[in-house]
Amino acid sequence: MSPFVRALLLFLLLSCAQSKYIAYNTTSRVVPGKLNVHLVPHTHDDVGWKKTVDQYFVSSNNTIQNELDSIVPALLANKNCKFIYAEQAFFQRWWRDQSEQVQSTVKQLVNSGQLEFINGGMCMHYKATTHYIDMIDQTTLGHRFIKEEFGVTPRIGWQIDTFGHSSVQAYLLGAEVGFDSVFFARIDYQDRAKWKAEKTLEVIFAGAFPENHGPPNNFHYEVNDDWLDDLAIVQDDYNLFDYSVLERVNEFVSAAISQDGQVDALYSTPSIYTDAKHAYNDQWPLKTGNFLRYADKINVYWTGYFTSRAALKGYVRMLSGYYLAARQLEFLTGRKKLGPNTDSLADALTIAQHHDAVTGTERQHVADDYTKRLSASYIEIVSEDASVQDSSGRAVQSQLLPIMNVTLGIRNYYTLITRVYKKKEHVEVEFTVGPIPIDDNIGKEVVTQIRTTINNNKTFYIDSNGCDFLKRPLQELEDGNVLLRLAHLYEIGEDKDLSVMANVELKKLFPDKKINRMVELNLFANQEKADMLKRRLVWKVEGSPEGANPVSGGPVDPIELAVELAPMEIRTFVLNFGS
Repeated sequence: MSPFVRALLLFLLLSCAQSKYIAYNTTSRVVPGKLNVHLVPHTHDDVGWKKTVDQYFVSSNNTIQNELDSIVPALLANKNCKFIYAEQAFFQRWWRDQSEQVQSTVKQLVNSGQLEFINGGMCMHYKATTHYIDMIDQTTLGHRFIKEEFGVTPRIGWQIDTFGHSSVQAYLLGAEVGFDSVFFARIDYQDRAKWKAEKTLEVIFAGAFPENHGPPNNFHYEVNDDWLDDLAIVQDDYNLFDYSVLERVNEFVSAAISQDGQVDALYSTPSIYTDAKHAYNDQWPLKTGNFLRYADKINVYWTGYFTSRAALKGYVRMLSGYYLAARQLEFLTGRKKLGPNTDSLADALTIAQHHDAVTGTERQHVADDYTKRLSASYIEIVSEDASVQDSSGRAVQSQLLPIMNVTLGIRNYYTLITRVYKKKEHVEVEFTVGPIPIDDNIGKEVVTQIRTTINNNKTFYIDSNGCDFLKRPLQELEDGNVLLRLAHLYEIGEDKDLSVMANVELKKLFPDKKINRMVELNLFANQEKADMLKRRLVWKVEGSPEGANPVSGGPVDPIELAVELAPMEIRTFVLNFGS
């Protein structure tokens, strides 16, 4: 959760720049037959937590702006050094302020592999209280920028501080986008201990960190960190009294020598590490399900964020639906380069998906800042002349009415809303807890219990990131093309009639437009799907696990332009329409 540069394993053991007195052999290579220690300098820059996004970027103490300014000269000083950067919300802001010369230098560092964009989203989104469409949108925004500016596509997922991990993240925002691996931290302490003892911390679900996202003991680099007050830091300024680089290096060298010369250390990236693991050609165990709920130690469960700051969660979800509708209307009416458009709302929503935003784990003034950004980006459009048309463009009799809710207030700080829709087999129950009185400075826990006469044999189902709901985003891009995503509503075996292959005929979907060109992309719309499937690494799975090769729709009929969707499949296309 810290916004500063952290270390992982032995990351950042040595400064990227050469010491004034000691020259080290930092050639980046994997030596076969040795224990290769991959040193991966990386960031973990929270897009809001204890401070707002703006405060983290420009504040006087350890600013992210200074962090990014320091990366370029450090990489130029040592051609073997590597660095990875994750949070596009900060990088893009920094990038826009750079001169053409600095931008050219950064592009060279990216092309050489010294600087690598990891994960590629605007933030490191959370996975339990976010909707899958929001997860896709915020990552797509970052990936398309990276593709347009640098001509590269991130190939590694990076989720090192989210409080548990969903199955949707693994299959939908991992394999379906072309990631070759996903690195994550924060799994339940019992799972971590068991897997570590069995040496199975790396599985097909994802690659897990041995601890949380922080550095190992004796390799802390941050001064005045809340958690490190009693720990000595690695001090790399030889003019200061507590200079400790030689001590730390000697400890590492002594440990390496004790291994009979079988240890090799190299500056690396997760991509280099992934390629090295893939080259072993081993089989890997398959993890199914998810990593929720999460506890980092005994009796310390991270579950409050499922309901904390319910008003912010509701506001994010409401504006997410509004943004979805606004993009489609923007396409139908024509996107405006000047004047109001959906860009500002997109930026505000992407930041709100951060794992310290929609979760509610941020400080109050930071929560206020997220809300302010969302409110400022929302443009309300009210028209009494609204009309509804069918697929052929004929007007359908309609009436504009407000949504009617049945609301029940309980004990002044608990509100329950129940919605029943005509001819529907389900009921929507929405409840809000708060504001809880805290004037007496005594913490309170509100427990809700729902009783029902339904005989379900103590079995119930929950969705994963809202993947039980159908969305069909349509968005006009800057180049005049249109981004289209189609999703199947049902799971395999969920319904005897509807859990089957579905067909969407695009000619009927767009009856008044001529489709000149149609290209299928990966989920984040930054590369053609066919190219992604060719480049993506194929991992061997132990045994023959069920579901290892999910069913997917076939090729698009070039004449009929019919798209086939398998249950729970999402397919992404870029369309070009004729005049």
